[in-house]
Amino acid sequence: MPSSINGLSDYTLNLARHLRKNYGIKTSCIVGDRIWTGTAEIEEFVLAKLVWGSRS
Repeated sequence: MPSSINGLSDYTLNLARHLRKNYGIKTSCIVGDRIWTGTAEIEEFVLAKLVWGSRS
C-alpha cells in the first residue's frame, strides 16, 4: 500500500482492522501499483504486489 494517504488504502486498512477486531478475520491485501516497493506487512496484515503479465 502506498505510503501516501489516499482513500482506497485508508479504507482497506480500516476495514481489515475492523474485521480482525470484531470477527477474528485475518486479511491479506493485494497492491495493484506496478512500481510499488513497500513493506510486505502493515500491522500484521500481509501485503502482496499483483504481478502483471505481458500483453502479447
